[in-house]
Amino acid sequence: MNELYNRRTVLQSGGIGATALIAGCLDDVGLGDEPGDETYYIVAYHWGFAAFDEDGTEHELIEVPEGTELTIVAINDHASDAFGDLPEPVETILEDFDALERTKQHVEDGTIPEPEDATIEEVYEEAHDHAHNGHDDDGHDDDGHDENELTMLDHELIIPGHDVEMMVLSTADEPVQTSFVTDETGTFDFVCTHDCGYGHPYMVREMLQVE
Repeated sequence: MNELYNRRTVLQSGGIGATALIAGCLDDVGLGDEPGDETYYIVAYHWGFAAFDEDGTEHELIEVPEGTELTIVAINDHASDAFGDLPEPVETILEDFDALERTKQHVEDGTIPEPEDATIEEVYEEAHDHAHNGHDDDGHDDDGHDENELTMLDHELIIPGHDVEMMVLSTADEPVQTSFVTDETGTFDFVCTHDCGYGHPYMVREMLQVE
């Protein structure tokens, strides 16, 4: 499924542009202070996305009217140093967030297929173990990779149809934030375009409805 959203396709159809923000590049005004009518907090995890409002209520679908200035604050479920920058109800949810249980639910409902030669728990742990390789004194991991390279714990969130591309890093010390105007009606997917392991091709979720 995610193959439909390879980088060439996205660049041709989604117009990925200057609204992209990466962790550490938040505006000085701070989280939640960006001009906008609606703010939602997106948690990127293996292998899916979850959306919450500032009260900590989870939304299966973000529904907003056309012309809304929508602020998306995204965070990786592993970026515990950044939890304190979120509204307290969202921070509390993240402290107990169980990504593995959610992933297993995706297998049960058919969103992610069961691996043929392993359990979903095993491929989940494999992705995490790969990302937690120790680093040597030269800043490289056991396989010789630079420690600043993306790992399977990191995700790249895009919203095809809107100029949104956000690196949601597991090592971030603050969430990443962007705002955009919902000037096109329809239903839009949230997609991860960084290879984050077994479930990556299925990390596509219909999450935004503009009416």
